[in-house]
Amino acid sequence: MDKPFPAYRGNEPYVFVRYAHEDRDVVYPEITRLHEQGFNPWYDEGISAGKNWRAAIGESLLGAIQAYKGDRGGHVEPRFTSEIMRFSQTGS
Repeated sequence: MDKPFPAYRGNEPYVFVRYAHEDRDVVYPEITRLHEQGFNPWYDEGISAGKNWRAAIGESLLGAIQAYKGDRGGHVEPRFTSEIMRFSQTGS
């Protein structure tokens, strides 16, 4: 399945979308719905080639106003998940 649109890049508030690639058939329609409702979704399509994946994810988590965990039971998680806390303490 093709990615629905480019991940958000900019200075406006955005939603960090976390998902397993095997769930993309369920998650991509949800990302599209968020986008159509006026939210700025960031998902792993927004990682540039050659950039450290873990650092890119951590930086994006720290800048997000909300984290959305996309999976077959998709739900919104609190912004400060364990991944965010670990990145903020260790940078990785």
